[in-house]
Amino acid sequence: TLDARDVYAEAARPWTPAPIAADASPEERQRLSVANEIVATEIDFVKDVAFLTVAYAQPLRHSPHGLSQAEYLALFNNLDPILIISLELLQKLQAAGDTGVGATFLALADFLKCYTSFCSSQQARIDTLRAAVKRSSDFRRFIADVKQRPESRHLDLDSFLMRPVQRICKYPLLLRELRKVTRDPRQAADLDAAIAKIQRVVDMINTSTRSIENQKLIRDLRPRLANYADYLDTHGDLMVP
Repeated sequence: TLDARDVYAEAARPWTPAPIAADASPEERQRLSVANEIVATEIDFVKDVAFLTVAYAQPLRHSPHGLSQAEYLALFNNLDPILIISLELLQKLQAAGDTGVGATFLALADFLKCYTSFCSSQQARIDTLRAAVKRSSDFRRFIADVKQRPESRHLDLDSFLMRPVQRICKYPLLLRELRKVTRDPRQAADLDAAIAKIQRVVDMINTSTRSIENQKLIRDLRPRLANYADYLDTHGDLMVP
């Protein structure tokens, strides 16, 4: 079993960015700068997901502080696979160097589908968190105490819960920036393929999110549309603009 504390320690280890030679061309400088940014921001992301796990998910699993089991699952379910794949991605990026970014993402792109379950239920997660904070003073005290820890950087729980959504959407943008300044044919081909695969994951998340939101809207409207109950039962997957 992966220990989130070990993951945090691993991500916090010193990392040396790829050096930029004094005589490097502006394009090469930009390429190395973007490659280094990808790794540096992945380090920050892994640390944040590990902290979310260690400081919030694991303690609340054993001592709920007023959080129901259903609320716990709504907040933290499917977080562990993201921690596992993000650490794997970080380790491989650090080992591959600036020339292997595309190949690394291409090799792991299919595993990024694990983000779909977590990210597509983001609105339900926000609603659950707000309801729990409003209802339980014990839960409010718990998250306020965690916020004071140095690793939290004074960020709220909802900020940490947003990180996987933000990160998966950021990958195609970062890789496109790298692709613009990559001239090596093999590296360029790997980046093109990786971008296409990861963009499909992002599109899946967006589609699933819209479907979940539409289903919730239909459920909310049902009491006011009692005369159309049979129609709604038949067209439960109705896409509401």
